[in-house]
Amino acid sequence: MPITEPTPDPSDTLQDLRTDEHEATPAARDDGADDAAGATTTGSHASIDKRRGLPLPPFYDDLDGSLRHAWSLLQKGVHVVQSRFHTMAVATVGLDGAPQVRTVVLRGSDTASRQVRFHTDQRSAKFNELQRNPLISLHFYDPGAKIQLRLTGEATCHTEGPVWAQAWDATRPNSRACYRQTVGPGAAIDEPFTPETIARTDDACAAGQFCAVVVQVTSLEWLYLAARGHRRARFTWSSEGDQRDARWLAP
Repeated sequence: MPITEPTPDPSDTLQDLRTDEHEATPAARDDGADDAAGATTTGSHASIDKRRGLPLPPFYDDLDGSLRHAWSLLQKGVHVVQSRFHTMAVATVGLDGAPQVRTVVLRGSDTASRQVRFHTDQRSAKFNELQRNPLISLHFYDPGAKIQLRLTGEATCHTEGPVWAQAWDATRPNSRACYRQTVGPGAAIDEPFTPETIARTDDACAAGQFCAVVVQVTSLEWLYLAARGHRRARFTWSSEGDQRDARWLAP
């Protein structure tokens, strides 16, 4: 899948943190994220939420339009740090069988192949969990746009090869530094995490800890909240890539 990275931005404090659980700093509100929720529709397709007097987005009663808008939000989340879709909750099955969830940064999204990508450390718990059980669930929510996305699929952990190399080459120096610490994420330490308390390795060793996780999406569930009536839908695909089902669900 194409590798896409957010455009460098000095205010992008997320990039100064881990590309693992610790990269979950709350982002500022993206005024563009709720375009669909607050946009004015014109022409014969205009529809008004009678309870609130607000225009309804064009995807409101459009099953295919809802899916297109969902993928457009994911594409935007890769590039726009302030987007609510820049981070997501990632759920895996723990080694003890219990559910585990954490927040990570969305690093790549490809609509045609139905893949999304994030990065992690090979010493992290999630890496070991995905090695044992690749089934994964992703959750996004924008309270301004009132849109929730729930994705399920199968994760592939790339620790070498072209996907891994392209992702590592596109990773910024301050993000690479996270993989240079000599202890893995979640390891017990005597003092808080600081450059002085965590020893560092060279860039080559850091690359050896880096993993690009690509999720093949097999199900996408859409939820849009509106005073006139919520809209919920589910889209599923076969392992061969053919769309298997698309239907509205009761909210």
